[in-house]
Amino acid sequence: QAELPAQISASVQRLYGFQHDDGGWGWWFDDATHDYQTAWVIFGLAQVAEAGYEVDTNVIQRGADWLNENLSLMDARTRAFALYALATAGQPNLAATRELATDLDALAGDTFSIAGLALALHIAGDTVQAQELIELLAETAVTDNGFTYWTGANHDGYYADKTMASDVRSTALALSAFTRIAPGRELESGIVRWLMAQRKAQGWGTTNETSFAIISLTDHLLATSFNETAATPYTITLNGSVVAEGTLERGEPAISLQLTTEQLNSGTNELAITGGGNGRLYYTINSRVYLAQQSIDAAGSITISRTYFDGDSGKPLETITAGQLVKVQLTVDLPQDGSYIIVEDKLPGGLEALNESLNTTSHEGSYYGAWTSQWYEFGYNYKEVRDDRVSFFITEMHNGRSTFTYYARATHTGTFTAMPTEVYAMY
Repeated sequence: QAELPAQISASVQRLYGFQHDDGGWGWWFDDATHDYQTAWVIFGLAQVAEAGYEVDTNVIQRGADWLNENLSLMDARTRAFALYALATAGQPNLAATRELATDLDALAGDTFSIAGLALALHIAGDTVQAQELIELLAETAVTDNGFTYWTGANHDGYYADKTMASDVRSTALALSAFTRIAPGRELESGIVRWLMAQRKAQGWGTTNETSFAIISLTDHLLATSFNETAATPYTITLNGSVVAEGTLERGEPAISLQLTTEQLNSGTNELAITGGGNGRLYYTINSRVYLAQQSIDAAGSITISRTYFDGDSGKPLETITAGQLVKVQLTVDLPQDGSYIIVEDKLPGGLEALNESLNTTSHEGSYYGAWTSQWYEFGYNYKEVRDDRVSFFITEMHNGRSTFTYYARATHTGTFTAMPTEVYAMY
């Protein structure tokens, strides 16, 4: 927590640098401005400002102007979130929000859009229409075995890909809508239960999903008795022995407990969590196992190959000597078009990636024409070189074969393991 102010400040400055000349944002500062990305950044900066951190109002104003100027060109579902982003930034467009609220067919039943529109109306002061949308959300919720959620968010190809749609994100924003507009509904506990069940070891999946999940759960906690009730005692036992106990309160609302294999019995183990008082306890349990193995099977439908060449002669290499220049070539076969793709190659211990002067950082240019020509020339928008890996970021990647290269220098002699190359969509 002590590091947050510095991290937030650095992140905000990075967003400033990514703003395009037209006031909007893409995935990088040299690609095309995108409506959802622009709304997402405005929403994020508004959250930062609301938390008490300094945000340049001119940056928000330029982004808000771009959104307002391009509202009519957006898909109705994206427009709903853009209107919500504008409202959170203190610039609600009530006329456009009301107009969209009277044409719900255009939203195609998209929960995320309906929840965002309800929140935008609520912020703008139209509580009647906001309440009507809340009732629509309640009617379309799926209730199953104590869980409440919304589904169908990621079934619309291009829209889903470009707006990072998912059931987690939709359900999270619906929870925010209920807690802010109509708090106290019975279904809220079911929504929280479902969201907690979707949590993985490092969050809720993508950074987009994790952000909305954290915001919505925080909204819920602040809207419930958590904000006012006394402390909640807890006890955790493993196979009958107490391994942790204490009290959760506003100053310490969560704890993390790590259990090692030495603490576990062979076979069945029993972990019990009990709490006292009137507060609710939410928990997640994650297990992580490291396996020693010689190879890792490929997963998914993407085909990847990696070849090492001599950096001078261009001949393929099977062994490398210290000091040798190495060209690493990654060939990716993508079965279908993808958005926000990362191609990431882990470096074996004896190689150190080089920062090539022309082809390492994001290519210059902040207008669409520049982005298009350089994307065609290099095949990616940004290349990041770290101590242990090289990552290529591609805003739009077409199906078929793509090739990515980088150079490295052999720094040590010995036998090293080359971990598999990974290709994945960030959102």
